[in-house]
Amino acid sequence: MHRRFNFAVGLTVVLLSVIVLGGCGGGKTVEGFKKIRYGGLLPSAAKPFDVVIKLDEDSWRRAYGDVLPSLEIDLVGINDGEKPTWENYPINKYFSPNDHWRRDADRVTKTFTTNDRETKTFSRYNPIWGEWIGRPTILGGSGTGKGAKWLFVIANIPGGQDQPGAQDARRVILPLSGSSWPMGTKEVEVVIKSSMIVCTTPTKDQN
Repeated sequence: MHRRFNFAVGLTVVLLSVIVLGGCGGGKTVEGFKKIRYGGLLPSAAKPFDVVIKLDEDSWRRAYGDVLPSLEIDLVGINDGEKPTWENYPINKYFSPNDHWRRDADRVTKTFTTNDRETKTFSRYNPIWGEWIGRPTILGGSGTGKGAKWLFVIANIPGGQDQPGAQDARRVILPLSGSSWPMGTKEVEVVIKSSMIVCTTPTKDQN
């Protein structure tokens, strides 16, 4: 009886380990085969993904010739409470020198210059995902982090006029819910044009 019980318990532990360590969502690889997953375990929970940032060189060449203005692209995980402020914060002010809102933000910045036009990737394994969406307590995490549900992508494209929300083409708001994207989505692509940011990866609703 004890042997059967121990076998059942052992099998349950193995199956749970496979589900947790090998399940869907992004993660960051650590020692050996173990992976630490960010985000929740449910399909609707926030999930990390790679963000591939490409430069539309033809668009920039038509606007500026061969000299590319220095471009900074910020990526910030935002929760529902923060969203209204981030939607309405003026982008020209945001990118002004010593702006406190940008200075204090939990952000990642990618940069393009005349001498560096290569495609950039913000990895789903970046530790900042843990601050944004956390990782499950079952894996030793603190839960939901700050509970981010949105990824704001903001670029200092020259000449833009401040507008609220997605009306400002220098700001793209990406949902982090795993149910917002086609099953298995691990990469989202955004393209930086001379007048706007475009997300070229369709959400589930756009398919």
